[in-house]
Amino acid sequence: MGKILFFDTSNGGHHFYYNFAAMKGVIGKLHEIKCCYASPEISGNIINKLEKERIDVYQVDVNIKHVPQILQRIVMLIKLLYFAKKRKYRRIHLFYLDGLIIPLLFVWPLIYLFHVQITATLHWFPNRKSKIIGMRFLLKQKVLSKIIVHGDYTRNLFVEQLGETYNNNKINCINYPNLHPIIKNNIDNDSIIINELKELKRPYILCFGGLRFDKGIDILIKAANKIKEVDFTLIIAGKEEYFKRDYLEQLIKENGLEQKVYLNLEFIPDEMVSSYFNISDMVVLPYRKYFTGQSGPLTEGVIRKKIIIGPDNGEIGFTIKKYNLGTVFLSENIKDLAEKLIKSIKNIHEIRKNIYDSQDNYSKMIDSEVFETKYYDFFRK
Repeated sequence: MGKILFFDTSNGGHHFYYNFAAMKGVIGKLHEIKCCYASPEISGNIINKLEKERIDVYQVDVNIKHVPQILQRIVMLIKLLYFAKKRKYRRIHLFYLDGLIIPLLFVWPLIYLFHVQITATLHWFPNRKSKIIGMRFLLKQKVLSKIIVHGDYTRNLFVEQLGETYNNNKINCINYPNLHPIIKNNIDNDSIIINELKELKRPYILCFGGLRFDKGIDILIKAANKIKEVDFTLIIAGKEEYFKRDYLEQLIKENGLEQKVYLNLEFIPDEMVSSYFNISDMVVLPYRKYFTGQSGPLTEGVIRKKIIIGPDNGEIGFTIKKYNLGTVFLSENIKDLAEKLIKSIKNIHEIRKNIYDSQDNYSKMIDSEVFETKYYDFFRK
């Protein structure tokens, strides 16, 4: 297998946890392999983790400001390719293809010229027609030799676009893993949150993660306003992004939910992630329709046997329905989300019993060791 150069445009959020687990899976089983991780911003803490696993580091320096992001990414890819040529890396894996489809269309002649094999991970099926056409070109012209997706929903969409011949050799399915295994020594962290919630009523409904527009926290708050007949507390935990504190506090006030919402709009440190899922009763994923990927909070909730409430479309809806992990609602439909929340609250014990075995089975599928082994198999072929 020789040498592999891994690349991501970001190490924020869940990116590095995912990337690190994948690289450990490859290098842990192939001690003779040489790996390098490339990214534009790599902290000292990340460098230390990589070096402990014998993974080299290349910081892709892009000193161009006030230019479109697409141009920055084209420059990153060019630098990456020249680095690979200089250091004799014949294989590059792009961990986040989603933001690199169009940039790759500008640099593919260099890939041919340098005789580099490119593989990649695509986290959700493209919504833009230009990206779908771009993916078709990159795969059919073998600019991308093969890719990883995170579920049968996405793989099936690609087969529809490209034909059945791409089903097994070009499009490989690896389930999105649980990246924060249940921590047994975090009782103190659990207690901290429980103490802050002691005046608020169960069930605790968790919406976790950075507040991007596509995650639909505004939809959830408006749906919560319609829940009148049962008690609940909505926990919103995640860093401000598109949605800011002032807007959310105003929206909560307008919907009369001041006594029913717990807000923590800070970055949640790794050691606290498990605690939020441990103390919650349900995990809700109010994504907008255009998001078709998989969800980290879904995996965190499933391994802790929490009821999952998610949209009926995309990889999330497909997964919840196929593996019986909870219930789905019509995406972006405030009324239907409210009805599904009420039904889940009223029947919480029955639902837990009904989904327990299927959640247990799915937990085994998304175990980090299974994930690492599948990444190893992907590169071994």
